Amino acid sequence: MYLKNSFLKVIKLVSQFQLILLQLSKGDLTLASSFLAPSVGRQTRSRSAQDGLETSAQGSVTLLTTTHLVEALVFPVSFPDDSSCFCQRSPGAPRSLIILGFARLISTSSVNYQVHVGEYGVHWNFFFTLAAVAILTFIINVHPNYCGILGSLILIGYQALLLCGLNKFIMSEERKPDIFSQNKEGIFSIFGYWGMYLVGVRIGSYLFFGGNADATLKTKKWAATRVWALCLFFWLITLLLDWYVEAVSRRMCNLAYVTFTLAANLQVLAILMLSHYVSGCKSSALEEAFNRNLLTSFLLANVLTGLVNLSIDTLSASSIFAVAILFAYAFVLSLSVGFADFFGIKLKFW
Repeated sequence: MYLKNSFLKVIKLVSQFQLILLQLSKGDLTLASSFLAPSVGRQTRSRSAQDGLETSAQGSVTLLTTTHLVEALVFPVSFPDDSSCFCQRSPGAPRSLIILGFARLISTSSVNYQVHVGEYGVHWNFFFTLAAVAILTFIINVHPNYCGILGSLILIGYQALLLCGLNKFIMSEERKPDIFSQNKEGIFSIFGYWGMYLVGVRIGSYLFFGGNADATLKTKKWAATRVWALCLFFWLITLLLDWYVEAVSRRMCNLAYVTFTLAANLQVLAILMLSHYVSGCKSSALEEAFNRNLLTSFLLANVLTGLVNLSIDTLSASSIFAVAILFAYAFVLSLSVGFADFFGIKLKFW
């Protein structure tokens, strides 16, 4: 009976994750954000991730991360009762992320893995970006109440530089032999992701850790209303920026992309908060299993995606075959995470 219940639990994890990926294959990206809902408490750490697989029209399979784990995996922030305390971050995070960045660079180069240089540059990857944001935040450590101001100033200043001609330099296909020009996309986008993170800290502090946590959290309806209001606000700002300032560009991580990301994630969070009006369990076993090993799950997903791209010509794969790959991917990943959760395995790299 014990083994039977364990097996049924793992099967439940697999089935739930396959349903999510089935929606992803139809273009519904919001369900993939079920890992985005933060847990709320006086000393709660924000743990969120948004992972999935993106299939192109040709059936190619690549790992999709919209928020890139900026808030969730490497910068856990606690808001203690003492409002004089600053945001706290693990000093080991940048070191671990730099190691992961070089490990990815070496591994992809050694197997001649296809990497689009227009994404982050020739040598850069997002682990280096996360490490840079962690270092900058550690050096310039401000109170959560002022993170929004600092983040907004960084984003506005960076956007002004883009409009003054920096955007043409970043989007240009010309690359000089120096390391800076070779990785211009990844290096300059640091400012956008840093500003995004700081604004996200302020939003999280406002929504869930107000001046009086008990008073703030005593009504879930009021919290949901604020989330929806902020969601609509950032969607409006995104449209105005996209129409009149500069089109959304993840490559540059410009201001429009930052507000778009915030609006999309707030929308997902608002939808998830509607579960408070539904009776029953508020979180799935799959969500809890992934929450215990977020970064490990993300790294395993990267490895599995790499194995698929190395062993299969995904560009010429049919839509049916692409969906079959998604289900096999979901089964292996969910099975691994489910067994790790069942045996109480929790891996942390710092």
